[in-house]
Amino acid sequence: MAAAADAISPWAVLGEGPFMVLAPHPDDETLGFGGIIAAAVADGTDVTVVVLTGGGASHRHVDWPMERLVAVREAETVAAVAALGLAAHRLHFLRRVDGALVDDEATVAEVAAVLARSGARTLLVTDAADGHPDHRAAFRLAVRLVQRGAATGLATAPIGLQLDGGDTAGFVAVDCTAALSAKRQAIAAHRSQLGELLPAGSGFCLSREALRPFLGGDELVSPLIGVPGTSAPVHAAHFDAMFAASADPWRYDSEPYERERHRLTVAALGGRRFADAWDAGCANGALTAMLAPQCDRLLASDASAEAVAVARGRLGPGVSVQRLRLPDEVPEGQFDLILLSDMLYYLGLDGLLRLVEAVVPRMRPGGVLLTVNWLGDTQAAMSGEQAAEALRASLPAWFRLAQQDRHPGFRLERYEVAA
Repeated sequence: MAAAADAISPWAVLGEGPFMVLAPHPDDETLGFGGIIAAAVADGTDVTVVVLTGGGASHRHVDWPMERLVAVREAETVAAVAALGLAAHRLHFLRRVDGALVDDEATVAEVAAVLARSGARTLLVTDAADGHPDHRAAFRLAVRLVQRGAATGLATAPIGLQLDGGDTAGFVAVDCTAALSAKRQAIAAHRSQLGELLPAGSGFCLSREALRPFLGGDELVSPLIGVPGTSAPVHAAHFDAMFAASADPWRYDSEPYERERHRLTVAALGGRRFADAWDAGCANGALTAMLAPQCDRLLASDASAEAVAVARGRLGPGVSVQRLRLPDEVPEGQFDLILLSDMLYYLGLDGLLRLVEAVVPRMRPGGVLLTVNWLGDTQAAMSGEQAAEALRASLPAWFRLAQQDRHPGFRLERYEVAA
């Protein structure tokens, strides 16, 4: 994602609402979006908050069984959103188990029903790069709601990244200074998370240092689809210019790290042979060449005409190389293997969802969908984490996640299609 600019109005990035905030736990609504909520309410914009889990796993103590902690945390959330100016009927608790949130059909349907009643069309949710599994599940839930048309807009907040001191350079800072006092009051309402109620050492505690990123006048968001701040997909002309300057712009051939990354990608296939395979973003063909010995027929494609020329010269007549501008152009036929390596984030969320719609019918039963996503600064419409989690959310149930690996700088997923 592109680097953050100076803070700007939330509405210039998110549009005018109405909004629904999906909070994995009580307090996430305040930490990530408290300023936006308060500013929206002050402007007369409808906001609905859905808290997905009870938050009962934040502490473990004999005097604080989960039921008691959930009740306290819900009461704290009621007080917090009141401090933000939100009416009580705009707050909903789903009470899923903390630490075990899943984006299953029952949860999607329940949130979709609340969404329909609220009139909201834009979702605000935790980011895919957050370390907590509930934050990632909430992100996937939001993607599924967009995919089925229940919502049209989506933006994320890097709550977990901020708490962990992670890299947030790709997020946009929106100015919520006018709502800062209300947000600080809302944070103070979450006393159980501030170390004020439960014994020290019994669980999670938001220290003053941990809270520092949330106590200023800005909030960080990543607009992904259907809102004014959404980044455009990266077009073929960008890659044409890169390949015109160098036949190996990402140094796939010269960097030992890249060669090892490609080796691990091919190794994830376990030596299996494929009748028909498609490498959907072949670039200069370096990875395609390593894949070719395992394929009877192999199609390599890229959006860049310059890249196609380089790959065609490298791969020779044994591999078919075509220029295909995804997601609008996809090949005919079906495949036992489709490889989506280092390219999903360039499409943006809208393009990714349209690619899924096109790719699913082209997978043969028993086939493999292999995805690789770079986790550094993609300089694209999405991060690698967002692309990987969005793809996982949008694939149908018969695409089983069979392998998920994290390596330095990238993540890899292998999906197996039901036979």
